[in-house]
Amino acid sequence: NNTVIVNGTSHGLDEGSWKGKAHVWQNRTINVASEPKHLETPISNHFSFATQFLDDKVNNDQQRRTLSTIRTSETTGYYFDMFRSKSLGVNNFHDYIYHNIGDATNIMTTTGSVLPVFPTDRYQNDIGDLQKSPGWRFFENTNVTESMNSAVHIRFDLNETNTYMNMFAPSGVDREYTKAVGPATREAKGSYLNKKTQIVAIRQQGEAWEKPYVHIFEPSNSTNTSVKSVEHIYYKNIIAGAKVISDVNGVKITDYIFSNQNSTNVRYFDIDFTGEFGIVRTELKDGKTKVSLYIGKGSSLKFLDEAITADSDGKAFKEYSLNFEYFSNIVSNNFNIEVSTG
Repeated sequence: NNTVIVNGTSHGLDEGSWKGKAHVWQNRTINVASEPKHLETPISNHFSFATQFLDDKVNNDQQRRTLSTIRTSETTGYYFDMFRSKSLGVNNFHDYIYHNIGDATNIMTTTGSVLPVFPTDRYQNDIGDLQKSPGWRFFENTNVTESMNSAVHIRFDLNETNTYMNMFAPSGVDREYTKAVGPATREAKGSYLNKKTQIVAIRQQGEAWEKPYVHIFEPSNSTNTSVKSVEHIYYKNIIAGAKVISDVNGVKITDYIFSNQNSTNVRYFDIDFTGEFGIVRTELKDGKTKVSLYIGKGSSLKFLDEAITADSDGKAFKEYSLNFEYFSNIVSNNFNIEVSTG
């Protein structure tokens, strides 16, 4: 399972557990918002999302997670994952844990250089309860990188199917990446039913609420991914989403994904969004720009001179075209318009 462990002590309680002395009872996670809602028709074939919130009184922390499925074509797409977490007491450190079936885990720079790792015993401990919480004592062959704040590309190789799962982490937050293996995945198929599961544990010092974990996951049939770059979107020094650039059959697709901790206003270059989850997409091809505006949960979204307003359920979607190429430049904090002469 994916999860974030707080201060290395996340655990359950015995009282209320379905089995005596199980120590697995925890507070319920609630669904904050989703589009589409259960059994409803989505407003777009390209975008969907769901956000959950956990008020964890057992461990005195709070967590909020948004997962979005984003298509870039009939055969390509990726998952956007933002995981906010904070202790209501002392924030010593957080660990984001991700599992994937496979035969190897490669932790690399965005240019494909494998990052050096070193043996670590930081996960060979527990808090002393019957469940050996938080459970990472079962990690084997743990090797960690040095602390870094550069962008990272993690690739899980599945030799049996000649496929890959790619995990992209933007730059900007100091983190240490540990790769390991753990117990086999019971839902796996083929030889992976009995193989050790590939594990990545990402440690971040302090809180992970205003600086949440943001990852893009893209499954692929080759090492050449359609996702080319991922960057954080900041607003008032708080991470508010991600900018994802993809190249699909020569079309440059840029997704500006906004995932706020509550319904608030975010202004980012030529975008003005009020709400919890929204996306602006630009697709550049043949000197023109196709634009998609999506509100999964919110009230309004404006891009350049075009704006949409959400319905009573807080959602809206619109597509239209510009007769020029649009692209924003994060580094120089400006934007460029290239007018087509054709």
